[in-house]
Amino acid sequence: MPLRLKRAFTVLELTVACAIALVMSATLVRLFYSSLGWQARALRQTTLKQQMKVGMQRICTELQESAPRGIAVASNEVCIQKLANLSSDNPPRRLWGTELGVYFVNGAGLHRRPWPPTPPDLGLTLNPATSFQPDAGQLAQLKAGGHPVLLGRNVLSLEVSSPTTMPLLVTVAVGESSDHYTSTRTLSLRNAE
Repeated sequence: MPLRLKRAFTVLELTVACAIALVMSATLVRLFYSSLGWQARALRQTTLKQQMKVGMQRICTELQESAPRGIAVASNEVCIQKLANLSSDNPPRRLWGTELGVYFVNGAGLHRRPWPPTPPDLGLTLNPATSFQPDAGQLAQLKAGGHPVLLGRNVLSLEVSSPTTMPLLVTVAVGESSDHYTSTRTLSLRNAE
């Protein structure tokens, strides 16, 4: 019976096989890290869009509960006094709420601060019979002091068109590194005069 020789791999064949395996492994590792980068970017984009949506929804809801005379607008700042009710007079009069909602953007994001109780006394009392529109100095005092509620980080700007023109345009911009998003909503106030 003839002997069969078993043939083994040569050193050269083993070296080539190892090199191919290393190239394939390096490619797979690169694809894995690339997919992690895409996943992190998608998560960051989703977070930014969610922050923009939350801020936009809160502001628009409060604007809808007001009227043009109860809205004061400055750069990256909005002060809103909501309508409370209608009087029992004939004809009925609008009655204004005795709280202001002040929205503003600073380096930390979009904030909302209610007044009262903060900031320190402005020397005024809100009267339900009339709306209050703060001047620039009063608006600066309204947003100073106290602890505002953070509605969203990475908010770059807040713009609300003049309440004297309808429809009202509300724009919120968010951004982080190379990702920037802007949303604009058009509002026709239910309580416009």
